[in-house]
Amino acid sequence: MELTRGLEQFNLRDTHTPYPGNPYYITGALGLLDAPGEYFFDKQTNLLYFYPPWNGRPDARTLSMRHYLDVAVFAQNTSFVNIKNITVYGGGINMLNSNNNITENCRINYAEHFYESGWDDVPHFMRGGIVLTGSNNKISGCEIGYSAGNGAVLAGDDNIFTNNIVHNTGYSGNFFASLYVNNSNRQEISFNTFKDVARKHVYFHVMGKFNRCIVRNNYFENHGIFNTDCGAFYAFGSDGGQIEIYNNFVVVGNKGSFGSMDRIQVGLYIDNHTSNYIVRNNIIIGGGYGLMNNLWSSGTRFHNNTVVGSNYGISFYGFPVDNADASAVTFTDNLFVSTRNFDINYWGTENGRGIGYQGNFINGTIPVTQRPEGRMTSSGNARGTIDEYYRPTGNTPDIGAIPRGGLMFAYGADWNLGERR
Repeated sequence: MELTRGLEQFNLRDTHTPYPGNPYYITGALGLLDAPGEYFFDKQTNLLYFYPPWNGRPDARTLSMRHYLDVAVFAQNTSFVNIKNITVYGGGINMLNSNNNITENCRINYAEHFYESGWDDVPHFMRGGIVLTGSNNKISGCEIGYSAGNGAVLAGDDNIFTNNIVHNTGYSGNFFASLYVNNSNRQEISFNTFKDVARKHVYFHVMGKFNRCIVRNNYFENHGIFNTDCGAFYAFGSDGGQIEIYNNFVVVGNKGSFGSMDRIQVGLYIDNHTSNYIVRNNIIIGGGYGLMNNLWSSGTRFHNNTVVGSNYGISFYGFPVDNADASAVTFTDNLFVSTRNFDINYWGTENGRGIGYQGNFINGTIPVTQRPEGRMTSSGNARGTIDEYYRPTGNTPDIGAIPRGGLMFAYGADWNLGERR
């Protein structure tokens, strides 16, 4: 099988480096102080620069700044506490090391605002509108929005995050997410609506340890507003412990041509050094890549997903190819509509330059048996057509997220912003 040489390749390790032709943005510079309400704090000189509104005099006003630990509701180290029907502006909820608590029908807006990630203050994975660690807690029916950091942080055992709307988060542009998940067992993330995030919506922490978590029936829209190399669901360098990601509806969109800042705009993304994630029965609309699995990885499974309108349906990268391991990786029975079939890239294979191929499925498989990823199981994948319920039509095989004659799954929160439940 002769594969077709891909588009002009690029070094993915430079995706965050400013150079001509690579879009980027800058924060934390005094020279950017050019609009009313903006400020800059110089840590070296301990000086605060402030651009007052309406051309007013700074010395005629009272200025105040929040401490990074300021919260509206401090429920750390508590048990059997109900937090309900609270609206907060400019603060969040702290439930570190808490158990058996319920947070319901709360509105948390503008909990975090900063122009840099705050590494010296508090770990970035602990910054969010709601920070919850512990066991047997439930967060439901809440709005979490307008955060420079995470929308929410979740860690522990047997917690439920359901029927929430999380929006406009991570606008400092760093590694933050709508929902940042740290070491966890049996977490349930279900029926939430996630919209508008700088990078990714649900992020399973690098080096994290997980077991039997569930991410299901969520609606994801418009991630990667500020950043490239991201997915609506994203995991890197962690053991998923057989986490299942299923019945999610992902709208990636098409934000630019291949080669622009959004060149790695992915629906569901299992990145390098990641194992034991199961991605099944999801629907992905648009984007550069519908599904992506980077090597090395093992025990990851992508099956019965439906990808519509993505530039490439499936992609995976090796970094470097000598260490690529695709043992127990499976791509089976995925359905692709109006997409290219697959994209394969290797880093460091020809004089340090990336090399890539795009190709067609042959009898439902990815024909790459001569390279390490040939150990991957690939079968039953196909291009085809669907009806308005995303079910296969015509001669399309009965594969993908919704079987022929099946029912569309429910997804997202059952309420809208502005409603009081």
